[in-house]
Amino acid sequence: MKKITILIVMAVLCVFFYAQAQSIPIRKPLKVGDTIPDVVLDKVLNFKTKSIRLSNFKDKLVLIDLWATWCAPCIRHMPINYAIQQKHPDNLFFLLLNIKNSRDKEEDVQKFLDKRKPVFKLPSVVLDTVLTNLFQAHTMGTYYWIKNGVLVAVTGEEEITDEKVVKMLANDNVVHQKPTYSFDNQKPIFFENNGGPQQQPYVFRSILFPWSEDYHGLGYISDDAAKVNRIYAFNVSALQLIIFSNPDLAKFATTHLKIKVKDAEKLVGNNKSKAFEAKTLYCYEAIFPPVSKIRAWAYYREDIRKFFPYKLDTVKLNDSCWVLKLRSGSKLKKGSGKSETNLDEQLGNPVFYNNLPLIGLVSTMEDVFKIPVIDETGYSGKVTLDLPPYLKDTDALAQSLYKQGLVLTKESRESEYLVITDREENLVKQH
Repeated sequence: MKKITILIVMAVLCVFFYAQAQSIPIRKPLKVGDTIPDVVLDKVLNFKTKSIRLSNFKDKLVLIDLWATWCAPCIRHMPINYAIQQKHPDNLFFLLLNIKNSRDKEEDVQKFLDKRKPVFKLPSVVLDTVLTNLFQAHTMGTYYWIKNGVLVAVTGEEEITDEKVVKMLANDNVVHQKPTYSFDNQKPIFFENNGGPQQQPYVFRSILFPWSEDYHGLGYISDDAAKVNRIYAFNVSALQLIIFSNPDLAKFATTHLKIKVKDAEKLVGNNKSKAFEAKTLYCYEAIFPPVSKIRAWAYYREDIRKFFPYKLDTVKLNDSCWVLKLRSGSKLKKGSGKSETNLDEQLGNPVFYNNLPLIGLVSTMEDVFKIPVIDETGYSGKVTLDLPPYLKDTDALAQSLYKQGLVLTKESRESEYLVITDREENLVKQH
């Protein structure tokens, strides 16, 4: 048996799962144009009944949304879905689909939905195996469009707009279909038709190619002897490839990077649009005979160095930052109960941060503020905090933290930074 080690390094990526338990034996997933079997879905939350028969909605456009409580992009789109549902209550039915292998428990999903009722209220199937088997559902954020009992489209969230729903209701199918290739990021790409047409087996291979929709994941695979034989990174920026190829640099958050290259966008790969992603995101995979982790990363690092001519240096700089301290004479509210937060959602609800270490809050503040946040509290335990809806409002955030025993101020501190510059040969090529 192979030991598979997955390194989770990106919050923007939602991990996918294949259903292991299947209640309906179907050899192939349904494809666009197929009739949906008359199935009954049990364990339905946020609905007037505990079960749903899909055939009861033949007179409506049904949009089934594959989601999980940990899928931030899924959650951010739910208020949009709810707003569209409210515009077409007689002709449209949104149904959230939480599959059995999502790791979510029924009671946790119910609590999750209850807390967000002020923002949206949509029915959800939980612990599903029926639709999972019919669609071979695995990619979070996938939508299945059903009309008149027929699967008419499979799309991503970008196609879920009021304009396209209206056109679909008028029998004008203008949505962009997702590819129907099955893909598992724990298997080599292209091998045994994984992710596309089958290729011949190979003994040693490394490939680098541009962004390709539906490929995702970043990690490595090792055998029982801890020998690495595969490294992969799909749809990531040049910067992410460089950092991943240098494990010692993983400690540098984006706020501790100084990028001084001629074409920074090409390096960072900001997600401006699909067209921009196609130009700035990459897929990499290397397969080789089992070797030590040190040698495997040497292979990977050399590949990346060949194609991305950048120089990396670490320096100490005195720079502006936010500093978090304990307020003199105050005590923090210690954590208790379940560890949970809606910190990353930013939907306009007050933020709850319950029984969690401060490092999570500090990390999120760095993402929001775009500059370093230094934790000088010296507190290593878990805390419970109530925060304003939007962290970008630093005045409101600082006031809230102050009342709860913390002081947030903007100061100057010396920190270690990773500085990325163009290598000399890169500059020569650009002239």
